Amino acid sequence: MVPKIKIPLYQPVFDKEEEKAVIKVIRSKKLSRGPEIEQFEKDFAKFVCKKYAIAVNSGTSGLHLAVKALGWEEGDEVITTPYSFVASSNVLLYEKITPIFVDINQDTLNLDLKRVANIISKNTVGILPVHIWGLPVDADKLGSLKKHYNLSVLEDASQAIGKPSDLFPFGRVGEISVYSFYENKQITTGGEGGIIVTDNKKLAEVCRSLRDQGRSTKKIG
Repeated sequence: MVPKIKIPLYQPVFDKEEEKAVIKVIRSKKLSRGPEIEQFEKDFAKFVCKKYAIAVNSGTSGLHLAVKALGWEEGDEVITTPYSFVASSNVLLYEKITPIFVDINQDTLNLDLKRVANIISKNTVGILPVHIWGLPVDADKLGSLKKHYNLSVLEDASQAIGKPSDLFPFGRVGEISVYSFYENKQITTGGEGGIIVTDNKKLAEVCRSLRDQGRSTKKIG
């Protein structure tokens, strides 16, 4: 009889350096948005070649804030993929936006961009592609659709953390891109976490404010 072996779907890896970093934060008594978060935002923005990064408590929250910042609202339609974790559609439903599903390309498993033009309507305001399993959506085709139809793009890069390049063209088209640090991702912040990145200062300020219940991001004094 062949013995049953349980193979975990994922296994987070931590070493002494992570333990020291956590203990340092605990002993600092600054457990919410301390200097470590600010440094991480700067480092991550630099890593993915963006000007601004806003850390949040999950990739879902990041996508939700991005939807709000882009001004997508009730009655709008956003084209996205059905082959994704439900969060990428839920963030649209939270704002009573209709997700319009387009089938995936059987080779890339990503949104089939050749089908997108056929379903764009007067209510279409944007595209929410998901770089599934770290496989990039065709940036050139996506950029052409965005420009031709005057649409906004929000890139869900939750499963695609990496330094952008010609072979890894993430975050090249979207006004905003969002990454996840859930425990099954390439980088985890201890179970939950996410980050919003953008080159647009105004969008960054809106996301930073919404992260804090809409309070001003300006420092007093």
